[in-house]
Amino acid sequence: MTTPESASTAQADTAAAPRPAWSGPYLFRSDTGQRPYFVYTPTRYQAGTRVPLVVMLHGCSQTPRGVAVTTRWNELAEERNFIVVYPAQPLAVSPDAITGPPAQSPEQPGNSAATEPPGNQLDPCWQHGNGDNCWNWFLPDHQHRGDGEPAIIAGITHAVIADTTQPTIDPDRVYVAGMSAGAAMAVILGATYPDLYSAVAAHSGLEYQAATTIPGAFQALLQGGPNPADQGQQAFQAMGNHARLMPVLVVQGTSDLRVNPVNGDQLIQQWLHTNRLATDGAFTANFTAPTTDTQFTEATPGGHPYRVRTWTDATGRPVHEYWTIDGMGHAWSGGFWLGSFADPRGPDATRAMYSFFSRSR
Repeated sequence: MTTPESASTAQADTAAAPRPAWSGPYLFRSDTGQRPYFVYTPTRYQAGTRVPLVVMLHGCSQTPRGVAVTTRWNELAEERNFIVVYPAQPLAVSPDAITGPPAQSPEQPGNSAATEPPGNQLDPCWQHGNGDNCWNWFLPDHQHRGDGEPAIIAGITHAVIADTTQPTIDPDRVYVAGMSAGAAMAVILGATYPDLYSAVAAHSGLEYQAATTIPGAFQALLQGGPNPADQGQQAFQAMGNHARLMPVLVVQGTSDLRVNPVNGDQLIQQWLHTNRLATDGAFTANFTAPTTDTQFTEATPGGHPYRVRTWTDATGRPVHEYWTIDGMGHAWSGGFWLGSFADPRGPDATRAMYSFFSRSR
């Protein structure tokens, strides 16, 4: 059973009321786990209008509100009239880290139910997360359909689509984007839920199953992941009976010290292999021979030059775009300067992503 709930008020009390532009936190619960999430609804939305949905996954040490400020997805949603959902990865803490270990009652030794003070009981939502608010893209329990965080995020997406009291979502225009750890999880969602997400955008991310252990995660971040052809096969297998062509856009800074830029190359290469398999060879493209390869001068005066490569299918529809930003570190390209991990000197990654989404239908 899955139940999206408001963290502050019962959903039944607010179902009839219009949702404010920024609303939440809501709490999604299911057998696979639970996570809070926030929703942005453009103020000009008209009830009954079918609109796109973008699921935006924050990076490590970020929050939904913080990544919304950095990326300015909400401002673009106002302009283009679509919904943005921000799932949240809670900070994983031990109850002892909050209150200290419970005192043992001398009257009832061994009776933990009697000895643990009520204040030492944390909601599981805040125990099951990550110590740096990272999505757990590097653990096998969170890399498959029906398991862990992919199932939870997909559940949040389904819950928003199914909520008939709120904006009407076009199920053919549901997209997922992410930054860093969020980008790595967005890639996993593209492989595990291709029937739900129409396209993927990954900023400073990694290929599917770039790591399956914590030490392996550090190695992938610093040196790159396994052979992209092998990971392309793994992603294809993860698609199962839902296998299909998955459009993917990648943005990567060439001076990123947290995510080695080779990961951007591997990410595109992995999806080239996955999409060849998913289409039974109908889509076949070579990483070294993109359909277009364009160099741009700085997006803003004194900003970063950048390169955009594209790979299209036989009809000219964009399947992959790869934006590499010269001299940019671990930051959202074109992000708001007051946000975390933002570089306003780069091209606007948010607009690039939504343009790609709109053209990849």
